[in-house]
Amino acid sequence: MKTLGIGLIGTGYMGKCHALAWNAVAAVFGDVQRPRLAVLAEASQDLADRKARELGFERATGDWRSLVGDPAVDVVSVTTPNAFHPDMAIAALEAGKHVWCEKPMATNLADAERMLAARGDAHAFDESAAALHAQLIAPLHLGRATHIVFVPDPAWPRFPFGALSRAGGAPLLEEVETSTASSASRLAVALSAAPRGNVMQRVLVCADPRVSGAPRLGAARAEALAIRQDVPAAEVIVGRNATRDEFLSRAPAATLIHFGGHALHDERNADFSALLFSDNSTSSGALYAWEIRKLDLKRTRLVVLAACGTAAASHARAGTESISDAFLAAGAPAVIATLWDIGDAPGRELMTALYRRLRDGDPPSHALRLAQIAARHAPGSVPADWAGFELVGL
Repeated sequence: MKTLGIGLIGTGYMGKCHALAWNAVAAVFGDVQRPRLAVLAEASQDLADRKARELGFERATGDWRSLVGDPAVDVVSVTTPNAFHPDMAIAALEAGKHVWCEKPMATNLADAERMLAARGDAHAFDESAAALHAQLIAPLHLGRATHIVFVPDPAWPRFPFGALSRAGGAPLLEEVETSTASSASRLAVALSAAPRGNVMQRVLVCADPRVSGAPRLGAARAEALAIRQDVPAAEVIVGRNATRDEFLSRAPAATLIHFGGHALHDERNADFSALLFSDNSTSSGALYAWEIRKLDLKRTRLVVLAACGTAAASHARAGTESISDAFLAAGAPAVIATLWDIGDAPGRELMTALYRRLRDGDPPSHALRLAQIAARHAPGSVPADWAGFELVGL
């Protein structure tokens, strides 16, 4: 059995408690080896050296990041003041370490969401991305390709092609623009109707609908107001006003449609996946995929679905279908959607960068790629923050 190497960041009262607890593991549980107190980090080297001697750690450092990256450390105990917990825990998770973080883990919801997303083992994500890149991307010999459209086998689950990377390398989206299509025929339609010119001519924004039993989406509302600030002519409907009827009456005239709200993904039948608008005593507010397909969106150049799981597919019948596919069937040539739940804070930041690019005239594929790259390089970023956004169509 491997002896675990422990890294301790912070040596206040709770730091001492963690050190004592690690030393007591073998005595308390009996059937496990005593962990090795490998590295201790404090605010200065002098303080770290002194505390390491007091608490029995082998080495000391005045730089907590060097502790996180140290190969001798398997588990990181974070016992610093609360405001430092998120960045330290996320960095440790990204380095493939286990984390024991003192409570409260975070002081606000946004940081808690970032930590929750990072706990999905960023190291494992990188390993999986490299393995898939070796099987799917490396044999293609891309050469001078600037845009790749993936048409995945219907039996495949959808995954973020743009996030695939060589071992230890940057993801594919750093090299080329990527998008997906559910079938070759849908791709042909998208090619014939691909957005040209500025997609921001007539913008419709629907955000934070009031859905019974669902949490309010303050970040989505802030996102909508930020779009209106950048695009004063945008039609913005929020809260109780974000009804199904209002959306249906305005959508056909819009060149860009933005929906920031809750979505319902039906794993068994794609027809019953839905966007959820404000409900009332006579209507649930659900707009189902089968209804979206019947819309006339030939004027629409881009749909942005800032709701969770809108690119996730149902496999109950032949082919892969999602809410994003329904908008393509209605005539929109391009949809930006999500493969999984995105945290409010990283989602808002990426959307802000996306709309700035669109406002400046960038095509959707280029705007999304640059927004994702910026999000990837943001401090504390993890793949869950940026890899789940996908352009469907062109």
